[in-house]
Amino acid sequence: MKKMLTPTESKTFLFKFKKSVVVLCILGILLCLAGIATSIWRLTTEPLEGVTDFLQSPLLIGVCIFGLVVLISMLVKSQYVVDEKDLTVQFGIVKSKTPVSAITALELDKDTEKLSLYCGETFTVIAVNKSWNDEFVQAIQAVNPNVEYSVVLVKHKPKENKK
Repeated sequence: MKKMLTPTESKTFLFKFKKSVVVLCILGILLCLAGIATSIWRLTTEPLEGVTDFLQSPLLIGVCIFGLVVLISMLVKSQYVVDEKDLTVQFGIVKSKTPVSAITALELDKDTEKLSLYCGETFTVIAVNKSWNDEFVQAIQAVNPNVEYSVVLVKHKPKENKK
């Protein structure tokens, strides 16, 4: 019989971002910082001559601060949390919960090393470190032992060169 998670116990699995996503987030953070610095410089060195000048820099600062919060939280707090009743998917400041009892199956594609989570007919690809796939499956099955786990071993055929 599988061990059930205790009410105070939860397992956390961090998102695994591709390097290109991390680089784009860092570039976005740098652009936001540049926007804030430019706006503060304009506010302190140039006179405000009208309503548009009065609103433009503070509005840009606000938008850049919002961008910073979204991008930094996405890099720092993107994770899956499995607790005694829910699977929580947190992507930065956006959070959603799925009852573990609604999960029907987990499928690991050995060719792509992607883990798919099924809730009836809908599915989600889980983006965690490949070495955490087994631990993630165990955490889900500890809460809901009825979740089916399968491994797809079919290799995709390489494309043939046309002559």
